[in-house]
Amino acid sequence: MKGKWISAILAATLIVAAFVALPAPRALAAGTIDYYPVLFPADTTSTDCSTGTPYAIHVNFSGLTSANTYTIKAYHYNTTDTTNRGCLWNFQTNTWVAIDNFYNNLPTITGVTQWSGWIYLKEVTQHAAQTSTANGLRLRVRFRTGSTNMDATISAGLVAADISVSCTTNCGGWLEETDGSTRAGRAIAVKDGSTIVGMYVAEDNGVNEGYPAALIAAVPAAPAAAGYLKVAVPACTTCNYTVESWDLSAPGTPVGQINTMGTGTCPNTVTAGSTTSLNTCDSPTAITVNSFETHAPLNPFAAAPVLGLALAGGVFVWRRQRG
Repeated sequence: MKGKWISAILAATLIVAAFVALPAPRALAAGTIDYYPVLFPADTTSTDCSTGTPYAIHVNFSGLTSANTYTIKAYHYNTTDTTNRGCLWNFQTNTWVAIDNFYNNLPTITGVTQWSGWIYLKEVTQHAAQTSTANGLRLRVRFRTGSTNMDATISAGLVAADISVSCTTNCGGWLEETDGSTRAGRAIAVKDGSTIVGMYVAEDNGVNEGYPAALIAAVPAAPAAAGYLKVAVPACTTCNYTVESWDLSAPGTPVGQINTMGTGTCPNTVTAGSTTSLNTCDSPTAITVNSFETHAPLNPFAAAPVLGLALAGGVFVWRRQRG
């Protein structure tokens, strides 16, 4: 009888030790474009990144190797036009880079296992009016180390919009705010329901947008003024768009208040190729932020070593009893 108790205690001890000694699950390399507008203002020439309207996206990459150096490359891909891929703002050199098939003059990161951040892009005019299909417009962010690529790609629901005055299909315009000091340095997400249709960051965002001289003359110091905002959105009548402000470190969570177009004195139309001012939006809608908790799913394979040891312990006890 004593031998049975010793065997049972030994088996239990092996199980407990196995739980303690199990290695932590290894994070798999993964990337997501977690916030992005479904409309890309396509008004940038393919060779001159000083023109055109920038927009913002937010990305998150995990499972990186801290010993590696990664190059960040974000671009627009179109199966009918594989040459013109738009422009990327290099936040390390403070310059716009025309994206090609190479990896020159792009920002890099090293010494981290996870990276998230804001990326600023410009779309080329060649893709205007190109709607997304399985083989159409794609937005891709690539982390590259050596010859290994880690991609995050959006292939559906995207539109490269023509924001010229003469546009008739897939048209866009701009929303502008010149006195939005409370939005200074915050991401601005313009939504149609729950869909983000335009996104950028209010000044001072550290980006050289290449504002035309006419704008600077009309609104002195506006591009450098705290809270100045200009974001491209789809043209519409009775838009009812909502305008949210996000802290850059907490994307997706509105702070302050939301403005709704068409409410109070706020305009409710965006004309193709034209700028609509939000300065008259004086009836903000209060917001409520709800929090939630997530739990990691159970990994059925993580318990395999424990079950194996438990089985071995059971066999050991059975053989002792048989002996």
